[in-house]
Amino acid sequence: MRKLLIPALAAVIACPAFAYDVDAEYLGLQPYVAIRGGITNMNLQYKIQGDKQTVSDTVFQGRGALGMSFYRGGRTEVEYTFYTKGDKKKDFAIGEIDVGMKMQNLQLNTYLDLGQYNYVQPFIGVGAGVAFTKITRDASALGGTISFDDKSDTTFTAMGAVGISIALEHFAIDLAARYNYVDVASGMHNIGGDVGIRISF
Repeated sequence: MRKLLIPALAAVIACPAFAYDVDAEYLGLQPYVAIRGGITNMNLQYKIQGDKQTVSDTVFQGRGALGMSFYRGGRTEVEYTFYTKGDKKKDFAIGEIDVGMKMQNLQLNTYLDLGQYNYVQPFIGVGAGVAFTKITRDASALGGTISFDDKSDTTFTAMGAVGISIALEHFAIDLAARYNYVDVASGMHNIGGDVGIRISF
């Protein structure tokens, strides 16, 4: 993870040197920091001894991003996401298993503005990166006949988003719906939404 964080932070620190006046009539660059929060429905496709079940839970998410906006074009950012733990009991063929899901993501995202509007700006976005996941399985309901070790993975994740930005004098409010795929177990599909504030400097 350090190999990813150090270059990302170095790029962000260098961003102000390339900033331009966003009121100009040409393509300008402007660094920003963003904080976002919302909810996500985690849908993990999990298989135990050939029996695949969908383990689903709604969790809270928090996001922090550092990026660069392109005047009248869009923006690119490095984003870190933390999810609260998802937890659900499911009836597999061997019996009831309590499956827990923990995850953190580090992604590079790009957003494209649709049209040119002064105050309310629609956008679409895509992103990709790595997910740090941990899956726990509790089979205590089976009377101790079966036990599982926790399983941690570092794996690929991809994101798609659509939303709107509301531009104010010194900052913008972003409202977005997101789909996130994580290549863990038999696949995790997350659908959610968040609201955030983006401050340019």
